[in-house]
Amino acid sequence: MRKDSGLEVTDRILLKVDTNSFIQEVIRANQEYVCNKVLANTISFESLGAGALLTNLETEADSRIELVKN
Repeated sequence: MRKDSGLEVTDRILLKVDTNSFIQEVIRANQEYVCNKVLANTISFESLGAGALLTNLETEADSRIELVKN
């Protein structure tokens, strides 16, 4: 996903997530771990358009994710 977003492996990012409240709470509860794993400075929960990656975090097509160089 980093490569498709034009990012280098070592770039720090803003991770944008568009998902349901349950997954948001799980990510918030593990925010430090998630940030360390994906090299994110910040995680933002917001509405994302069709250009974001549609993914399956809990159920099929329940989340959209976007990476932004930070």
